Amino acid sequence: MSDPTGVAFFPVTTFDEDGELDERQLRDHVSSTVERAEFSCVIPLGSVGEFAYLTLAERKRVIEVVVDEVSDDIPVVPGTSAIPTRESVDVTMFAQRAGAHSVLVTPQSYFPPTEETVFEYYRSLSEKTDIPIWVYNNPSTTNIDMGTDLVSRLLELEGIDYVKSGTGDMRSFRNLHCRVGDDVPLFAAPPNMFEKLAFGAHGWSGPIATIDPEASVEMFTAFRNGDIVEAREQFKPWQPLLDFFDEYPYVATMKAILNEQGRDVGYPRAPVQPLDGAPRERLRTTLDELDLR
Repeated sequence: MSDPTGVAFFPVTTFDEDGELDERQLRDHVSSTVERAEFSCVIPLGSVGEFAYLTLAERKRVIEVVVDEVSDDIPVVPGTSAIPTRESVDVTMFAQRAGAHSVLVTPQSYFPPTEETVFEYYRSLSEKTDIPIWVYNNPSTTNIDMGTDLVSRLLELEGIDYVKSGTGDMRSFRNLHCRVGDDVPLFAAPPNMFEKLAFGAHGWSGPIATIDPEASVEMFTAFRNGDIVEAREQFKPWQPLLDFFDEYPYVATMKAILNEQGRDVGYPRAPVQPLDGAPRERLRTTLDELDLR
């Protein structure tokens, strides 16, 4: 199996007209997207996968479907976060049995977590499961921005092997990169994806990887070849599209884009509402300008 660092594809979770999991659409969405580019891994049940709105049984079924649909040489890295630690352990153990390469985990808590809460959460996962774990620092959804000291402490736990950085604090990212160097693969996530790659992230994920797979891999290849100027020129035209994800709900925006591209993925699950009206019209114009529709 290949190294999971590179460009990650985050599938959405597809629903039918009644809001139920649509396995046929999910299989088509995953297989047709993976065929388009050399992704380093597939990460179902991330934020765009609406894991927070799925039952535990649905999450397990999504893992089974994606593992079955993706070829054995592409790592599948399901998101296995949950508010109760025991539920995260449960779905993580299931992912291991299903054949996942590793799992992506954010701190999850109804109340803003303390650093000790976060440490104990990952420590339990480390002790009770036997699969590589990605620590995902995603302060926009977790109410905690994990600093260099905390992430470094987590990396001392058995099985904590990867870090995905969604911090907007570039100084914090640079400090972490300087501390771990190339010993720990670091993944760049929004915001500041480009800047993190320029500073040395080993891979990246973001909405463009799903929307324009071929160009996403081309941009990462330019970075890998040391051509930052070329990578910048490839990245710049995407900014108006990326702005939609700052202005409107992430899942609604992604599903609107995919549906406009003719990639039938259904609607978001309530309470998230579809992107319609004037924003949808503006989105169509932006996609047309980028030749992505």
